[in-house]
Amino acid sequence: MGTDIEALQSGDAFTSISKLRKWSLSVLANLKEGTSNEIKDIRSEYVKKIQDYTDKNLHDDVSLRVLADHVNLHPTHLSKIYKIETGEGISDYISRLRMDRACHKLKTTNKKVYEISMEIGYMDPAYFIKVFKRQFGVTPQEYRDTNK
Repeated sequence: MGTDIEALQSGDAFTSISKLRKWSLSVLANLKEGTSNEIKDIRSEYVKKIQDYTDKNLHDDVSLRVLADHVNLHPTHLSKIYKIETGEGISDYISRLRMDRACHKLKTTNKKVYEISMEIGYMDPAYFIKVFKRQFGVTPQEYRDTNK
């Protein structure tokens, strides 16, 4: 309660209704601010855990259900928290991470497209090529050829 406790202890907060109201509103505002910061810190921690887990396990199943189980939250609740904190959905984050990693691997390695697709979590290379082309307008091989 900070310095508001002094008015309570001295009894000054109770000398009139308007002082009591002013004191009460001040205390409530301080509590709200403190709680809000705590909630934001907790949400940020969940986002960090999700991003760390996804980064390390992109080649595995990183579905919303798996991520929610990882942080012991309901998938809907986790999805809302993530969106509030980052401004993007979890699936959008995963897709962006996969495409960023694919681009990097296409530029820096000689791995086959199907190997890269498996490494970033696409079990069907044809689907990976389709998604990649939809996003970048070229196939992964064409991307590699123009960015070498």
